[in-house]
Amino acid sequence: WTLYRTGLVSTFVRCLAVEPEHPDPLFCGTEDGVYLRTDGGVTWAQARSAPSVRSLAIHPIKTGVIYAGAYGDGVWKSVNGGKNWSLVNLGLTNLLVRTVALHPSKPETLLAGAGTGGGIHRSLNGGLSWVQVPDTTATVGACVEIQYDRLDPLRVYAAELDRGVLRSADGGTTWARINRGLVSFRTRSLCVVDTLRYVGTEAGGAYFTTLNDTLW
Repeated sequence: WTLYRTGLVSTFVRCLAVEPEHPDPLFCGTEDGVYLRTDGGVTWAQARSAPSVRSLAIHPIKTGVIYAGAYGDGVWKSVNGGKNWSLVNLGLTNLLVRTVALHPSKPETLLAGAGTGGGIHRSLNGGLSWVQVPDTTATVGACVEIQYDRLDPLRVYAAELDRGVLRSADGGTTWARINRGLVSFRTRSLCVVDTLRYVGTEAGGAYFTTLNDTLW
């Protein structure tokens, strides 16, 4: 491993994002904003000042479109590769945004996870407006991370701060808790790969389950 920190004011890095087909540039989110590294260089430059950027999501089709979830600012959006940014918070009931997830085949549909009482919000127009999902199962708690199942984007998973894992089978409208087998409900990270799902917890380590989602 090689340490790349030149140019970072805050080295508390929360997230990274890169376009799969174009691995340059590379974005990272820190406690003081979004940073950008280009041309395979070793120096970072701040692209956007923001409090605690917890999540970065790059549009899989439109080059240059990137979203940043900021804990306190809500959601920032850039349409020119990080040169300029705009807040897209219309309809968000909570600006403590920890995660932003794009639908893998319909990326104008987004889900954002916010703090307690905000929970999960959905946008159908690229972040121009948001609506809190109607199921209170997904809004009473604080959402830490959201992951779509790329094999079936109607299946969505969410890690909650103190309530374990939620699953939706209809694209995010209705949700259910799926915690059987978890020792700790303080979940912190998710990964959905093919037919496997992984979750990282604060006190109990890492768990996995298969497509039936019956036991971690």
